[in-house]
Amino acid sequence: VLRRALPPFRRAAPGIALGVLADVCVVGLLALSMWLIVRAGEQPPILHLTFAIVGVRALAIGRAAFRYAERLASHDAALQQLAELRAGTFAALIPRVPGAIESHRRGDVLAAFVDDVDQLQDEPLRVRQPLLVSGIVVALSLVALALIAPIAAAILALLLVAAGSLAVWVSQRIAAAGDRALAEARAALTDALLERFSAAEVLAAFGAQDRQRARIAEAEDRCARAQLDRSRAAGLSGALLSLGAGAASLLILLALAPALGAGSGIGSGFGFGFGFGEEGGLSAPLFAAAVVVPAAVFEVFAQVPAALTARRLVTTSAARVAALTEAPLPPEIPVDPIPVDPAPGDVAPVDPARGDVAP
Repeated sequence: VLRRALPPFRRAAPGIALGVLADVCVVGLLALSMWLIVRAGEQPPILHLTFAIVGVRALAIGRAAFRYAERLASHDAALQQLAELRAGTFAALIPRVPGAIESHRRGDVLAAFVDDVDQLQDEPLRVRQPLLVSGIVVALSLVALALIAPIAAAILALLLVAAGSLAVWVSQRIAAAGDRALAEARAALTDALLERFSAAEVLAAFGAQDRQRARIAEAEDRCARAQLDRSRAAGLSGALLSLGAGAASLLILLALAPALGAGSGIGSGFGFGFGFGEEGGLSAPLFAAAVVVPAAVFEVFAQVPAALTARRLVTTSAARVAALTEAPLPPEIPVDPIPVDPAPGDVAPVDPARGDVAP
């Protein structure tokens, strides 16, 4: 089921590439902006800042433009695949309803076909693509930071692993049970609503309307509690990642402060003032950029815990869809309908392969 929810690579690749470009712009914009602010404080000739000024503008525009294009490309691919997945699920349910899945309530079948199938679009959008994009951008950021100061890249990598592992553990501890219960609660709510509308006259005749309303309210409360657990876990994960970003910037500041050189740095002949100082220390603009980069990297890395959280809900929905569509049919239910020759005067069926009236 999860494989059928993934669009082909040729349709998913543009969204992934645009997502990488958008996140690269996020990291580059913050780093270059800090570099420009500190370098401008040294009051060099304005021509020495022109490339940075243009770069900041380009990255700011690129971040919004690439993000918009990435949303269009990724959602277009996911929605096209969702249409195919929904049609395939419906075709798989046709021979199974109602005879082959009598153990499932109508609400379970309807929730699986509507809610759970729609939930599967999160697999390419909120699971696979964020993991790929964040992994690529974080790796590129660490390589760039290592060119400035290897110790800074090592500190950032260590805190990324520590804060990410802790955020995933907290999310797993708090929201895992709620994610599993959310799909069941949605199915129970759908089943209760169906029974309320389809059996309204019977419920009114026997005075059971209040009991049915209480059942609906209980299902709504279960859904709300599951959603609250997920929100609480997302908030704690975000707080841990923010704490990790602040700790990384502080540790990099303390680690690189002794290396802050007084020279103008490699490239001083060109007036750029970046690189290592004349005595082997970092220039002030590059030092400031290295200190502020972890904030942007952690912003990109925050997609990883969110993707792993979405993965649990997607897996639960896929299991519910598979339970309805992948189970073997009983031998008394034919897989293919038996062809029936039309009687004289009847309207002949349409051949879908030809698009015309079958002979």
